[in-house]
Amino acid sequence: MKSWISPKTKKGLISKIHGVGLFATENIKKDEIIAIRAGHLLTKEQMDKLPFGGHSEIQISDDIFLCPITIKEREEVMIFINHSCDPNVGMRGDIVFVAMRDIESGEELFLDYAMVDNQDYKMNCNCNSLNCRKIVTGNDFKLPELKKYGKYFSAYIQSKQEKI
Repeated sequence: MKSWISPKTKKGLISKIHGVGLFATENIKKDEIIAIRAGHLLTKEQMDKLPFGGHSEIQISDDIFLCPITIKEREEVMIFINHSCDPNVGMRGDIVFVAMRDIESGEELFLDYAMVDNQDYKMNCNCNSLNCRKIVTGNDFKLPELKKYGKYFSAYIQSKQEKI
């Protein structure tokens, strides 16, 4: 089981923000598919029993997550899109990553985790963009200033926003 990643990208290159990232190796047009995430559907309880840490799941409902279940699968499903408060990648549905604007070859691909996360966490942000929030939380999707992402929130997060 592997996530599909566009042949116009390369994962595993050194990121200026965090560890390794996903980079465009060719120009990518707005709304073009960047990646499609693979994994197993697990409840939060099942996911919490996995033998490795986070950053490898995508939440698709209040209690259902798309996750790898082995270390080997984790490497195969990881897309390595780092967080930025100035993203160039958004979501179409819950598992499809798309370009939010035209992206030039050589650019790192970034997602604002607010587009997909509804979990209890805080992390320091290293993006240094003009819009940087400095601290990113699993509840940032509620911030009024992020409504600008519109259709690029995951379907799950869009459903949560409709209730606030």
